[in-house]
Amino acid sequence: MSLLGLSATSTSQMGFTASYLNQLIKNAISVQRKPIDKLNSQKDQLNIKKAVYSDLKNKLSSLKNITNDIMDNGSTVFGSMKVVSSNTSVVTATVKSSAVSGNYEIYMSNLAVAHSVRSDKQDNSTEALNLIGKFTLNGVTIDVKEEDSLEKIMKAINEANYDNGKGINATIIDNHLVLRSVSTGTSHTIIADDVEGSILEDLGIINEGNFKTVLQEAKNAEFTVNGIQVTRESNTAIDDVIKGVTLNLLSENGNSTVKVSSNQTDIHAKVSAFVYNFNNVMDYLNSKTRTVGNQDNTTYMRGTLSGDTVFLRLKMDLTETLRTQILGEADAPKYLADVGIKLGSGLKLYLSDSDFYSALDSNLNGVMRVINKIMEQVLDKLETFTTIKNSSNMIDKYINSIDTKIKSITNQINESEKSLKRKEEALIKQYSALYMQNAQFAQDQYSALSIYSFSTKV
Repeated sequence: MSLLGLSATSTSQMGFTASYLNQLIKNAISVQRKPIDKLNSQKDQLNIKKAVYSDLKNKLSSLKNITNDIMDNGSTVFGSMKVVSSNTSVVTATVKSSAVSGNYEIYMSNLAVAHSVRSDKQDNSTEALNLIGKFTLNGVTIDVKEEDSLEKIMKAINEANYDNGKGINATIIDNHLVLRSVSTGTSHTIIADDVEGSILEDLGIINEGNFKTVLQEAKNAEFTVNGIQVTRESNTAIDDVIKGVTLNLLSENGNSTVKVSSNQTDIHAKVSAFVYNFNNVMDYLNSKTRTVGNQDNTTYMRGTLSGDTVFLRLKMDLTETLRTQILGEADAPKYLADVGIKLGSGLKLYLSDSDFYSALDSNLNGVMRVINKIMEQVLDKLETFTTIKNSSNMIDKYINSIDTKIKSITNQINESEKSLKRKEEALIKQYSALYMQNAQFAQDQYSALSIYSFSTKV
């Protein structure tokens, strides 16, 4: 029998074993696998390119996000304000973006306090008072029964439903019933009256219609701001005296300077983030679009996006945008470099802190204007690469195209693998039969030799 040019006799002489046949099959399949290996190599290259596009998309999106953060639309970084109190034991403050920069001298006269009264001392607070009747506190009626104790009356006062700002807190101190307005200020003075019986008078809270023992008269907070006298009923959350500033008064007879200014730290942080993200994008584009030769320039290493004019143009557009002149007032900054944001070697941005803070101090609006105008142009250059519309996003189009190619190649690989598997199975079947024939031939030769040897000996 002839197989691959070898007869059964010659194959036997060559050691026609199972391992020899397996190697023949492996070699045959290896030759036929080369087209599949080529397809896998193409698929790997496409996946690498897809990863580059995905990374670039993320970097461009980060640049877009920080650019949007910097843009002034009434509530962004340039509207960020800070407030500092020179004496936080007297006044603390918080600020909104609507605040106006300036120094506000605050002199405290007195704090707002709540109205507080007490009853006469009772024998105890837990036993029945044997009082019957009704009384009102700030318009709320409290019903007292004969078996009620001082504690029971205190609980009824605390659990009553008062109108907003009219609440009363009741406590018992040394068997005195103490009533205190929840809110400070003169408009929150406690109003009390017996309507049935004489509960309040019997307890010694009122006498002839007036409070018998006043622990604290209600008072308003009184202070001056830059020489203007101000009165408020509360010590906290005072947000209607200085525009955009909320004051909290903490101490009487003291003074503090409240300074409101733009939050240059926040502005600097955002601009620094822009510089970092811009350089990150440019570094990535440079590494992926350039072609680098070896020392003798006989071989070259090409970046994944080398020769792609779309991304070469993006690099140029972004760089040129940062050099744009913004027209305005004669003494206003016109370039990013005028506010300390400069292009250095390798077309990388750097931020000169001293120049930047100096520009903020001298002309905040000018800095805001030139940066906003440049940021608008940066966003315009990024739009086709960062839009959320998949049909318009150029990078998404590239990624979708690669996905289509990868899917097609994967299908080809799968079909080729199935075909190769069938060929391998056919070879195994063919060589297995050959192996069995070879084994039978060897057995027949051995049997014939044994018979011959035995006959000779006889």
